Amino acid sequence: MLEYKKIKVTKMSKKNNNDLETYRLKSALEKLKTMKGFHTELISLYIPYNRKISDVTNYLKNEINESQNIKSKLTKKNVLNSINSLLGQLKNIKKVSENGLILFSGAIPTDNTKGTEKNELIIINPPEKITTFKYHCSNEFLILPLEKMLEIKETYGLITIGRKKSAVGYITGDYIEVSKEFTSGIHSKHKAGGQSQKRFERQIEEGERLFYKRISEYINDLFLSFEKLEGIFIGGPALSKNKFITNDKLDYRLKTKILDVVDILDIADQKEFER
Repeated sequence: MLEYKKIKVTKMSKKNNNDLETYRLKSALEKLKTMKGFHTELISLYIPYNRKISDVTNYLKNEINESQNIKSKLTKKNVLNSINSLLGQLKNIKKVSENGLILFSGAIPTDNTKGTEKNELIIINPPEKITTFKYHCSNEFLILPLEKMLEIKETYGLITIGRKKSAVGYITGDYIEVSKEFTSGIHSKHKAGGQSQKRFERQIEEGERLFYKRISEYINDLFLSFEKLEGIFIGGPALSKNKFITNDKLDYRLKTKILDVVDILDIADQKEFER
C-alpha cells in the first residue's frame, strides 16, 4: 500500500518574511529535483488564478478515465493514487489565490525498488502569477516554470504623480503590476480673494505635502524591498513631479535610482489634472 505524505509550502504576506519564504520555496524545489519515478507516475499541476476549481477537478476525473488504459497494473495504481491525492486536496480549496496554485503528486520509490513507492503531495503557492493551466505526467516533476519564478529578475519602479491622483507600480521581467493608487482629496483652487484665498492656498499646499509624504513612505517600503531594483521612472504634470522628487520623505537611495522624469500630459490635460 502506498503511504501518503503531504508537504505544504505557503506564501507569507509580510515583506520581512520574504527571505524566509524564498528559502522555503528553494528548499522545496531542491527536494522536487531529487524525486524520480519509474514510469509516467509523477503529476505536476499548474493552476492559474482565474481557473475554476470545478474545471480542474473535472479535468482530473477525465484523466482517471484515461488512466484505465494503462497496461501495467502497478503504474496504473500509482497514477490513480496520484490523481486521487490531487482531487482530495482540491476538495478543501474553494478558490485559487491571486497567483494561482501549484501541486505535485507522485509515487516516489524509497530505495529505487518497485513496490516501495510512497505517494507524496507537495503544494506551493507560487511567488508569481500563473497564466497557463498545465497538467504534466512524467517520471519526474515539471519544475522549470517554478525555477523561472524564483530567478532574481530586474525590476523597474513606475510612478505617476499628480496633486489629486497618483499611482505606484513596477515591472519585473514581463510582468507589470499596479501596486497602489492614491487620491489626495485636495479641493480645486478657490476663487475667493483676500485672506480667505491665502488661507485656502496654504491648506492646499499642506494637503499636497502630506499627500506626497504618504506616497513616499509607501514607495520607500515597496521599492527598497526589491532585490534588484535597476531604476525608477516618474511621470506626470511638471509641477507635481518636481515637488514630489524634492520632498525629503523619499529615501535618498531611491532618488539615485531615478532614470527619467517625463511629462505624460499635455498642457490642457495638465490644467485639468491640477485643478
